Amino acid sequence: SSGINAEYGDPISSQTNKREEEERGVSLDNCNTHTTNTQTYSIQLIALNRKEKQARKREDNTMRTTHPYALLWYPFYWACFPVFTLWYIFVVLIPRLLYHTKRFILRKKQSNKHIVIIGGGFSGSIAAQQLQNEFDVTLIDTKDYYEFTPSVLRTIVEPNHIRGIQILHTRYLKHTNIIQAQVQKISTTNVELSNRSIPFDYLVLCSGSNYQQPFKESSVIAAARANSLRESYYAIRKKETILIIGGGIVGVELAAEIVSHFKSKRVILVHSQANLINRFPKKAIKYCEDFLRSHGVELILNERITQHKDWIFVTDKKREINCDMAFLCTGISPNSSLLK
Repeated sequence: SSGINAEYGDPISSQTNKREEEERGVSLDNCNTHTTNTQTYSIQLIALNRKEKQARKREDNTMRTTHPYALLWYPFYWACFPVFTLWYIFVVLIPRLLYHTKRFILRKKQSNKHIVIIGGGFSGSIAAQQLQNEFDVTLIDTKDYYEFTPSVLRTIVEPNHIRGIQILHTRYLKHTNIIQAQVQKISTTNVELSNRSIPFDYLVLCSGSNYQQPFKESSVIAAARANSLRESYYAIRKKETILIIGGGIVGVELAAEIVSHFKSKRVILVHSQANLINRFPKKAIKYCEDFLRSHGVELILNERITQHKDWIFVTDKKREINCDMAFLCTGISPNSSLLK
């Protein structure tokens, strides 16, 4: 019967076969679905593991950066050290290398040239600075420091002011041979000192100037050096009458400094011309004379000091002036006696 049913196409068997095929299809679909779900779960698990690893890494980094030593080390290493290294290379090493290379080359070229500079004032110090890297330079000066002379008069009323206007020659002349001595004589090839002779290839004469002193040094104080003026600060406080000889720029400024800081002092200024600072414009002359007179300075014009005895000074018009201290401000002359 089964054969007959199969031969003639029994509807019952055909339905059974269809059911079996459908069940097989469902089971296959279920298998495929299960496989897909497994793969999805695996992918999700891998992603989760990655997230966990990243989270752990973040925690490790956080622990490292929050450690007290790490907070000090990492910024210094990653910021300060590279910056310092670059700064040292470009600011220190390279300029030094270039400087010493240039110095070596110039020294090679000018190794046989010796320059002697006499005088360490404005001209002498600038000349030494400009030449010391190209030649063998020797600076001869009577003092071991540079002094800003336009500001020396302030030291008579402010002794500490001297610190701001003097600097040792060795501070700014690193490659110059500095000799503190008085030059005795100059020849065509040598400079003669009291204890030795210095040969030269080139000579730069910057001996400056000096005040014309018709009186002995013990009688008057030359307003030229800050050291001598500073020593007068304590003496001037005990004096009553002060004489200033010369009404040029220095005499006028010195008188103004004294009457501005020591108002009780009697100051007398003697000048050989009809006006103070007579080479200046009329407006400046009038201002200076009015200022000094308003502060009690006695101006004696058109008279010249010709002689003195002790602290009594006599003018060419026979006027006698008694004082306790005198300052000489009669003008300057070049120190050219070495060339005679």
